[in-house]
Amino acid sequence: MKNKSETRDLLQHFVTHVKNQFDKNIKTIRTDNGKELWWSDFYDKNCIIHQSSCNETPQRNSIVEIKHQHILNFTRCIMFQSNLPNAYWSFVVLHSVYLINCLPSPVIQNKSPYELLYKCMLVLSDIKIFGCLYFASILEQNRHKLDPKARKWIFLGYK
Repeated sequence: MKNKSETRDLLQHFVTHVKNQFDKNIKTIRTDNGKELWWSDFYDKNCIIHQSSCNETPQRNSIVEIKHQHILNFTRCIMFQSNLPNAYWSFVVLHSVYLINCLPSPVIQNKSPYELLYKCMLVLSDIKIFGCLYFASILEQNRHKLDPKARKWIFLGYK
């Protein structure tokens, strides 16, 4: 997202995506007091409860603040371990959130958010180390007999 004006389209797309992919309805959306998120017609139409935080009171969002800190701690650890430049921080944040969602939580009976969403266990051996070397195949139609069959890349997380 480059501009706040894109928020409404992205929010509408997200709600539709959740309905189509997971057969679930979003019940509540919590936001700050950004004007781009005040869209009562959309919330009413989709039976979504909109909750907003009080101005200048991040301490009232303690659960969100704790989760945000957890994500940043994960991100910092991965950044230090991978020895990649800070320019890759956005990839590291996404990778951190993916890993956190794969971890079991006592809050949800020692299941992972991934397991609850996809109704299957994640195969932990499929998880790759952020910043590690990996090889991607080059399609046959794009190479000649003596060309390499793969290219070296750095693993920057999951989609």
